[in-house]
Amino acid sequence: MKERVNKPRAFLSYSSEDVPFIERIETDLRRCQIETWRDRTEIRDGQAWQEAIFEDGLPTCDVIIAYFTDSSLTSGMFAREVDAAQIRQLKDSGVSFLPYVNRSETRGKLRLDIQSLQCRVWNEDNYHDTLPSVVTEIWRSYMERNLGIAVLNERNKRLELEIELQELKSQSNASGFTSHEEKEFRYIYGKLDEPRDCLIRTFYASASETIKVKFSFLKLLLSFIGSGRTVIEGIAVDEKSTFRSHLLKEFAEAYRDKGYLQLDLSQNPRIELETYGFVEPKDNLVEAPYRSYDYSFTPRLYRFRFWLEVNGLTGETPLFEIPGESTADSDGPSL
Repeated sequence: MKERVNKPRAFLSYSSEDVPFIERIETDLRRCQIETWRDRTEIRDGQAWQEAIFEDGLPTCDVIIAYFTDSSLTSGMFAREVDAAQIRQLKDSGVSFLPYVNRSETRGKLRLDIQSLQCRVWNEDNYHDTLPSVVTEIWRSYMERNLGIAVLNERNKRLELEIELQELKSQSNASGFTSHEEKEFRYIYGKLDEPRDCLIRTFYASASETIKVKFSFLKLLLSFIGSGRTVIEGIAVDEKSTFRSHLLKEFAEAYRDKGYLQLDLSQNPRIELETYGFVEPKDNLVEAPYRSYDYSFTPRLYRFRFWLEVNGLTGETPLFEIPGESTADSDGPSL
C-alpha cells in the first residue's frame, strides 16, 4: 500500500473515453496540493488491476471523484468502483463520494442511490466555475476525515485509560490494598509468624540455666511498635540492642519468677527487616571509631501493620513458648 502523504488524495473513477478531461482535472488538482490516484499512473507494470484499485487505491484516498458519462455507465470496472456496497464501506471509514455528470441528461441514467445525491454537471463549458468548489469539497472532506480519525484515536486512548483504571480498581480490594500488596504482605506475615528459636540464660541465687524458647517475631515486632518506638537503636544482635532488650523485657514480664542474664537469637532481625523494606539506616552522626547506625521504621511497616489490623491477623504463634525442660548449669551466673 502506498504511503500516505500529509495532503488530500482523490481517487479518480472514469471511463477510458474521458481521459483528456480527467487528465485536466488531475493536473489542476495537483496544482492545488491534492494528490490523485488513477489507474493509468498508479498501477505498476505487472501488478494486478483489481488488487491495485481496491487495496492500494480506494482505501488510501480521502475522496472518490466519480465522473459519470454515457461511456462510463457501460464500463464494468467503473461500475465496480462505484458499487453501492463499496461506497457504503468507504463512507464508514471516512472516504467521501463526490459524483459529477458531464450533462444533466446523464443524471436520469444513474442508480437511484446516486440520483439521490447532489450530482453537479461538470464539463468543458463550466470547468473553471466548478473547479474551485471541487477543490474546496476535497479539502473539507480531508479535514473532516482527519478530525474524525483524531477524535476516534482520542476516544480509543480514553477507553484504554478507563480499562486500565478499571483493572487497577479490580486489583484493589475494599480495604484499599493492591493485589501486589496483598500477595507480599501475606507472604511476609507467614514468615514473621513462624516460630523463632532463642536461648535465654536465666539465673537464681546460686545457679543458672539456659532456657530454649520459641517466640513469634511478628508479635514481638508489633509489641515493640506499640511501645511507641520509631527507631531501633543498635539493631545488631548485641547487648546494646533496644530490640533485644525489649525481647528480654517481654520474657521477664511473662516469667516473673526467672531472672535473666544473656540472650542468643538464631537470626539477626536487621537483615530480615531491611529485606522487607520495614527499616532504613539512620546515621547517629557520632565520630569514628564510635560511629553507629540506628534504623528507623519506614511507612511500609506501618502500612503492613494496618493490613494486619484490617485482616484481623495478630499471629497464630504465641509470643513465647518453652517447648522442653530447661537445662541446668553447674556453675554460677556468668557476668
